[in-house]
Amino acid sequence: MEEITHLKDEIIEQVNHGGPGAEIGREISEDDIDFNRAYKVYSNSELFNDNISSKKDIEKTLKNGSYVWEIPIFLDDTTILVDIDKVTSISDDIPEDVQETLKKKLGKWTVGAIYVYDEPSINYQKNVEISLSNTGLASDSYNYEFVRGLPGIRYAVAIVFDDQKARFIIPAEASAAAAFQSGSEAMEYIASPSETTSKSHKNGGFPVYNFEDVAEASKHSSSIGLGGGIGIKPYKAPNIGLIYLTISLAAIGLAGTAVLIKKHTKKSS
Repeated sequence: MEEITHLKDEIIEQVNHGGPGAEIGREISEDDIDFNRAYKVYSNSELFNDNISSKKDIEKTLKNGSYVWEIPIFLDDTTILVDIDKVTSISDDIPEDVQETLKKKLGKWTVGAIYVYDEPSINYQKNVEISLSNTGLASDSYNYEFVRGLPGIRYAVAIVFDDQKARFIIPAEASAAAAFQSGSEAMEYIASPSETTSKSHKNGGFPVYNFEDVAEASKHSSSIGLGGGIGIKPYKAPNIGLIYLTISLAAIGLAGTAVLIKKHTKKSS
């Protein structure tokens, strides 16, 4: 993560003086940013197309692809997630002046999307560990990689491996979990014949899903929700308000940026 630590001042500027500034209770400072908390999240929309499940093959595919860093900033009852991404290629189909602008960013890490959540802690790692524990699985027996962009899910999930292969997929946060919430029980890992994971997350976390079932469902998914596959209906994520997202020039091919914010409303207990 040393490759992104120089962006601290830019993060502070974008959060305090961009769209997110109106959504948080106070300005952030250097003390609020801890790069040791950063999540490395791979972006891959075609992972399931190769029908691979071995740990070695999936990790190789992910590492040969692109990734972003997501930095959580915790402020009282609010969590900010800051994406740090990189321009890796430039399309020939965009205007020359835009190409010139992108060339200046090519291969460099820059501040991308900024998400604001009405939650005190959006913690991907903790969510995965709690989810495994709730299901009767020892978290220290597995490792995992975070991936986003999978068809039908889009948001970050953890692909969980044992020593040999991918065993499970776990939503890393609520937006990803929403893709599974209708008709997905057939994909859930069941700790015992008398107990399903859907009854076991009273202390947080999400259901733990079988990797191969999710992979098959994703191949037949809709743009939002794992439609098709195993009787899973498309599901629209609830409680989403305004979205302020800094869109990478490389992603949209425009000589400017748009600022959007995604805000999740806290669920009542």
